[in-house]
Amino acid sequence: MSSSMTPAFAETDFAGVKTGDSRAAVTDAVFSRPRTLLETIEGHANNYTLIRLILAASVIWYHSFGMTLDQNHADRITAAIYPITTVGGLAVQCFFFLSGLFVTLSFFRDQSTVGFIAKRGLRIWPGLFVCVALTAIAITIASQGLESWRYLLQPDFYDYVGNNARLKLTWEIPGLLTGNRSPTINGPIHTLPLEVKMYVVLGVAGLLRLLRTELRIVLISAALLLMVLLRPITFTEPFDVVSYGQAPIAMFFAGMLAFGVASKLRIAAWHGLPLIALFWLSSGVLHTLAFYLIAIWVMLFLGQSTALHRWIAPREDPSYGIYI
Repeated sequence: MSSSMTPAFAETDFAGVKTGDSRAAVTDAVFSRPRTLLETIEGHANNYTLIRLILAASVIWYHSFGMTLDQNHADRITAAIYPITTVGGLAVQCFFFLSGLFVTLSFFRDQSTVGFIAKRGLRIWPGLFVCVALTAIAITIASQGLESWRYLLQPDFYDYVGNNARLKLTWEIPGLLTGNRSPTINGPIHTLPLEVKMYVVLGVAGLLRLLRTELRIVLISAALLLMVLLRPITFTEPFDVVSYGQAPIAMFFAGMLAFGVASKLRIAAWHGLPLIALFWLSSGVLHTLAFYLIAIWVMLFLGQSTALHRWIAPREDPSYGIYI
C-alpha cells in the first residue's frame, strides 16, 4: 500500500481530549481540522458500526408495517421523505454506500481475488442460511401453534429455506401469515442478490487491475456511477437494474468513488449547509441528488465524530444479522 494511503493517527487520542470532557469533545469536533476519510475508516475509532446498527433498525422499522394486522398503522417517517424514497429504501441505499466504501477498502488492502471471493462468501451465506431456516421455523410455530408440525413436514417449507439460501428468492410459505398486509416472511433479503452482483463487479474490476491505485478507482467508479445514473444502455440479466435497484447500485459506486478520494477527503460540518440549501431550493432530479448527497454527508460526518464515539461505541457489528 502506498504511503499516501497510510493513516496518520488512526490509534491516537484525538486532540488530546480526555474521555468525559464533553465540552472539549464538541469543540474539537466542530473547530479542529477533520481527519481524512481514509484515516477514519482505516482506524477503529469511528462510528460506522453504530451507523450500520441504526440502518439495520430502520429496515426492521419499515418492514414491521407490512407485518402488522392493523391496516391503519402508518409509517410517518416514510410519508415525510416519499416519493424520493422510503425509510427502508434509504437504509438500504446507505448500506450500499458503506458497502462500496468498505469492500473497496478490503480489496485495496488485499489484491487477492480468491481471498476477496472467500471473504464475501463467508459474509453472506452462512448467516443467510441460518436466518432463513430459523425465521421460517419461528414464523411457523408462532402462527400455527400445535399445528406447526404439519407445515414443517411439507415440501414448501424446505423449498422456502433452500431457495432463499441460494438467493432464488421465495417470499412466502403457502398458508402462513395470510391475515397480514403481506404474507412475506423476510422482505429485507430481496437486496442480497443485488449486493452479490456488486461484489462480482468489484471483483472483476480488481481482476482487471482497475483497483490498484486511487486514480484507477476514481475513474472506474465514476464511469460505473454515470452509467447507472444516465443508463445509456439497457441492462439485462444478470445485471438488470430494476426500479428499486438503481439507487442502491448508484450508492455502491458512490461509495467506491468516496474510497478513491478518501486520502484527500475531509468532511466538515459546514459542508452540509450548501447541500441543504440546494435541497430546499431545487426540484426534480437535482432535488433528489441533493437528498442523497445530504445522506452521504450525514453518514461521513457522524462516522468521524469523536464526540459520538466517546458517547457510544459498539464493539461488535451484528448489523448484517439484524438486517436479514
